[in-house]
Amino acid sequence: MQIADRTVMNALTTIASALTLALALALSACGGDDVRQKASGAIEVGPCHIGGCSAQLCSSRTDLISTCEWRPEYACYRSATCEPQQDGSCGWTQSQELTACIAAGGPQ
Repeated sequence: MQIADRTVMNALTTIASALTLALALALSACGGDDVRQKASGAIEVGPCHIGGCSAQLCSSRTDLISTCEWRPEYACYRSATCEPQQDGSCGWTQSQELTACIAAGGPQ
């Protein structure tokens, strides 16, 4: 991938993250769930928490840990949202950006 393509992809990822956060904050202000942005950029909503050594897990538990390995696709979760899913359990919302990033083996 050329440098210009990477620059465009990085800009689009940044814009998508900002829009996701803005929407989550707007919903929160309207009486929605509690929204928290982590230092990594990932967003936690309501009872859901990001855990694991590489911040790759999304769970209702605040004490969830994992082994400390790194996989390139874990970087995809930095701009993802950890929130209650349709079945009520916590999980990563499978946006187009997240699924494409994971399928590519990480940010390109």
